[in-house]
Amino acid sequence: MEITWRDKTITCEEGTTLFDISKQVEKEYEFPIIVAKVDGVIQELYHEVIDGTTVSFCTTKDSDGKRAYIRGMSMLLLKAIQEEKAFKEEDRITIDFCLDSGYYCHLNSKEKPTNPFSDSSVFGAPPGAEVRP
Repeated sequence: MEITWRDKTITCEEGTTLFDISKQVEKEYEFPIIVAKVDGVIQELYHEVIDGTTVSFCTTKDSDGKRAYIRGMSMLLLKAIQEEKAFKEEDRITIDFCLDSGYYCHLNSKEKPTNPFSDSSVFGAPPGAEVRP
């Protein structure tokens, strides 16, 4: 099988994944490879290489790579919250807008969540002061 990457031909065996190819060429990139573009279509790295295609890679520096990274981290956050049973199935988690270089997340729940940081001493507030997380 042969693919094209940066006007070069790369020969590989059947069953080779985009991840395998990314490991071969990662030294050519300044930032970590996140996803690939196969004939212009973004694909995760677990996909197998298709003979005769043109492959390029997106890093965390590229807009497509950044979006894929943010999406992956958002999914990881949601999975962690789900695993910790921090919300019920009917609750909603919203990942809203960008604040500078971060994102605002909000858990919408019918029940008032317990807050392990509600003790004012954690935040250094004076005794009796209301502390809002």
